[in-house]
Amino acid sequence: MVLVSYALPADLRGSWTPCDPGLACPSVLPPSVDGRASRLEAIAGLEFPMLRELGPARPYASMGVGLRRYGFSYDEIGDAGSSFHLGEGSFSETDLMARFFVGSGFRFGAWEALFEGGTKLSTFGAGHVPVPSDVFAVEDLGMWAGPTLDLGRESYTDFAVSVEVRRYLD
Repeated sequence: MVLVSYALPADLRGSWTPCDPGLACPSVLPPSVDGRASRLEAIAGLEFPMLRELGPARPYASMGVGLRRYGFSYDEIGDAGSSFHLGEGSFSETDLMARFFVGSGFRFGAWEALFEGGTKLSTFGAGHVPVPSDVFAVEDLGMWAGPTLDLGRESYTDFAVSVEVRRYLD
């Protein structure tokens, strides 16, 4: 099986606090951030029967591996030349993903209705991000050894229940 899932870009609104933990922050309202996020998943795997067909139902299990890509973009924040400026930008993150699902299919000629549930496992997090030294001159503070900062990665588990319709390519 090959599965592809794409989430159309969605508008986001948030705030940006231009300081790091442990440093003094200005007592100003954080500027608002306008941005967009999108997601793309591609998985290849196997689907196999769990039991013999039970009447019209065909119970199955599936597993696969693939990639999950998140894309983020944001508009410019603050005024150029000020100490609270972040130019517009974008970044993306692509991670390996594993998929484990169980379900049941109901065949109607060349078509089949599927009801399934399961989990997708991946890592998620910024990993290494650039230190904005041109804005804050943080390298002078001796806090980071290089031009990037490791924010760490976390395991991400996504539980899903889905209803699908598919057509066999006989």
